[in-house]
Amino acid sequence: MGLLGILTASCRTQPPPPVPWFAGEASLPGVKPPPSNRIPVTAFVANYLIQSPESRGDGFGSRMALGNRTLVVAAPGAAGGGAVWIFDTSAISRKPTRLGIGGDASLIGFGEAIAVSPSGLFVAVGAPGSTVNGLKGAGAALVWRKEGDAWTFAGRFEDDDPGEHAGFGSALGIDDYNLVIGAPRAGTPEIPEHGLVVVRAARAPGKWLEPDTLMSETPRPGEHFGERIEIMTGDALISADPPGQQGVLRLFRNRLGKWGAKPVAELTPQRNTLLDRFGASASIYIDSRLRKPRPTDMVGFDPGMLAIGAPGANIPSAPDVGRVHLFEQNPKSRAWRERTQLISPDPQIEADFGAAVSISRDRLLVGAPGFNHGEVPDAGTAYVYKSLVDRDTDELAWKPFFELRPAEPTPSGRFGASVSASDDCIVISEPGKERVHVFTRTEAGPGLPAPTTGSETPDQAAPAPIPQPTVVSTSSL
Repeated sequence: MGLLGILTASCRTQPPPPVPWFAGEASLPGVKPPPSNRIPVTAFVANYLIQSPESRGDGFGSRMALGNRTLVVAAPGAAGGGAVWIFDTSAISRKPTRLGIGGDASLIGFGEAIAVSPSGLFVAVGAPGSTVNGLKGAGAALVWRKEGDAWTFAGRFEDDDPGEHAGFGSALGIDDYNLVIGAPRAGTPEIPEHGLVVVRAARAPGKWLEPDTLMSETPRPGEHFGERIEIMTGDALISADPPGQQGVLRLFRNRLGKWGAKPVAELTPQRNTLLDRFGASASIYIDSRLRKPRPTDMVGFDPGMLAIGAPGANIPSAPDVGRVHLFEQNPKSRAWRERTQLISPDPQIEADFGAAVSISRDRLLVGAPGFNHGEVPDAGTAYVYKSLVDRDTDELAWKPFFELRPAEPTPSGRFGASVSASDDCIVISEPGKERVHVFTRTEAGPGLPAPTTGSETPDQAAPAPIPQPTVVSTSSL
């Protein structure tokens, strides 16, 4: 495994016994950092394995999002037109909330896109197949807001003139002051499926103003602008995939409550081919506290970082291994540049390394859902990287920290198809098994997990019981 130990995604409620720092491979959170970077170990211990509270076969885990302590998991095949579940990761045994469509037959594809605000206070759900004004597939988006411990339906959003099969709601981004909705198949007879994005700013959390529309400056047929959206602190990263050209991501910014019609940055990699699938995943981290850099800012912490996956990228030794491109923002000029490119510490053909990415402060989580475990195909794996100062060059570098794997690799389980990280936990979906793994973080001395009390549970403990859900639908408005 090179620099990595293996953290098996078991369902422990207590961290395992200490693992020697340089013991080589370990079955539990063994971490073998580079010898030149003797750093405190961060041990992630899988303490919850979440399955659908209703039934198997509902597609639970096909989409997932995490904001603060709010975990949102879609089950688009659930009875009643699909469902979205909301869990509190700080109290995961607390009963979840079920979001549904309340019998509204016009809403189709509910849960095919989901987003949660970084604060965890807003959840947006797309229904891109919905019929609007008699137009099939025009699409819609719905928003819920957290008030105390309850979730309240906050509104249904549609484009004024979406066109049939526009897919409004196919991609979403939301924070307390911005709602961003993609319609990647919107177009005209002259320029079909060029795509567009509708943005709504707010003067107060959730008090949305009139919409603005974002498009490519030179729309192209089949560009699908708005296929993927990531948002944080008033910055929206929007993808476009022009036919016959490499993918591109554009960064738009909300300035004083008004979205600029032109992007502030256009992101393309230094090295890329059409088959790399650049932009298949993306994650943005911007800390508003560091908009004005201070001399006391912690080492290794940047005000702006972008991770962009290219899971079809080749390396000299093997095709279709995958790659992740990391961009950084200059804290003074706000300009973006590509800092580095990462490949898997254990390269494997068609592992889809970079199919999912999530960046949070100085940590990066990368999914490789096509990774084979021995004779088990497409079982999947995920890697955690950390931003460290290289002692040889005195510059920041992203180093592999450890690997996460399912305790029981399953054919086509695709562990790592969706990943999300916050300051408190890591969440990884395994859609082939319709389940989600939740890892909480403990920090202790070098090579040691956090101190524990009491006895440990068996490696294969049953998932924590999920109480009966609270049901909130559009009919609750």
